[in-house]
Amino acid sequence: LGDASQLRRVILNLVKNALESVERTEAPALPRVVLTLRQRLREGRVTGLQLTLTDNGPGFPAGMLERAFEPYVTTKPKGTGLGLAIVRKIIEEHGGRIELSNLPGPDGSVAGACVTVRLSKLAKSDENRGFQATPTAPDGFSA
Repeated sequence: LGDASQLRRVILNLVKNALESVERTEAPALPRVVLTLRQRLREGRVTGLQLTLTDNGPGFPAGMLERAFEPYVTTKPKGTGLGLAIVRKIIEEHGGRIELSNLPGPDGSVAGACVTVRLSKLAKSDENRGFQATPTAPDGFSA
């Protein structure tokens, strides 16, 4: 259950941030942004959705993870610092959670960023006819 235009705004903002981040990647690897949507299933019914967005950009700078959702906090030269604050507000208004983390590299360095959004306020199962039950992973989510 949710406001489709607001949830679309969340996804677009997160993808835009990731694309801008990988543009700043100095590594020889090709820029990469991956968006994954998983369903949480209980007894064959969808009980939640998890959207994960990862990139291989520079990740969040030290100290930024704790403050990233605060208004006017940004690492972009021309950024307003409002994007993630608005995203968080929209997710919370939908009864969800959003988490940020850095992806660890093999040598302990930062290999990119990860944003995870979890939503559990779903329409009744008869309103979710497009969802099909699929095998469940140990964390309760399926691809």
